[in-house]
Amino acid sequence: MEFLKKKRISLLQLLILAVCVAAIVSAALLLPPLFKSDAALYKTAVSDAMTVEEDETQHELVTLTSYQNDKVKWNEDGDRCLLLFWHSSPELYAEGEEITFSFGDVFAYSETEFKMRYDECVKGSSDPIRRIRQLLGLSPSFEGTHFTSVWIEPASVRRPAYNPDAENPVIYTSFGESMNDVAYLEWFNTRLISAYFEDSIPWTRLGYTYDWARGSGEYGLTEFFIPNGASAVVHDTQDNETFIANLKLSESIEP
Repeated sequence: MEFLKKKRISLLQLLILAVCVAAIVSAALLLPPLFKSDAALYKTAVSDAMTVEEDETQHELVTLTSYQNDKVKWNEDGDRCLLLFWHSSPELYAEGEEITFSFGDVFAYSETEFKMRYDECVKGSSDPIRRIRQLLGLSPSFEGTHFTSVWIEPASVRRPAYNPDAENPVIYTSFGESMNDVAYLEWFNTRLISAYFEDSIPWTRLGYTYDWARGSGEYGLTEFFIPNGASAVVHDTQDNETFIANLKLSESIEP
C-alpha cells in the first residue's frame, strides 16, 4: 500500500513537472520582442517577410536617378553613382581598380542612404556591427569583414524586387502583365526558394531590407543588386573597424 502511494506521488510530481515545462516553452514562444534572442527575432522576420501587408508598401525607395542627389552620391560627370556593399573578400576590390563582377550577385546600398540610416539607427549602439546586420536584414551569424564602395552606372544595377527598375520608386506587390524578362523571373523564383526555404532570409521582395531589430519599423535601406558581368570602379575598401571609425569621425566634424 505504501509502495502504491509513493508511486502515485511520483507520477503526480512528473505530471506537475511536465505541465511546468510546457508552460515555460509556451511562454518563451509568446515572449514580446524585448525578451527575444537575436535568433528568435530573425526567425520571426523571415516568417513575416513571406507575406506582404499594405503598410509595408508605404515607404519611399531610393532611386538611382541623377535628380535624386540627397540620397545618392554621383561622380563629377553625373553618370555613375556610389554604391556600398559588405563582404569578406577584400582581395577582389582594390581601390581604384576597374572590376567586372563575376562571383555571384552582390547586394548593395546607396552609400549616402547608408550613412543617413547609420546616423538614425546605429549611432550610439554598443555593438554597431550587430546593429548593421539587423539593419541590412542579415543573419546574426553573418561575418562580413570589409565594406566596399564602387562607382557604377545605374543601367547596370537592378532592384531585387517585383519592380526591378532601380530608377522607378514605385513598390509593386506582384509582377505586372508586362513583365516578360524571363531571365529575371528565373532569378527571382530561385531567390525566393533560397530565401525562405533554404537559407532563411527575410527578403521583402519590395525593394528594401528588413530591419529585424527590436522596435524597428521593418524598413532598413533600399537595396539593389549588381549582377554578374556588371563593371564598376572601386572607390575604396575598408575593414569593419576602419569603416566604423570613419563614420564616427564624420559625425564629430559635422557642424
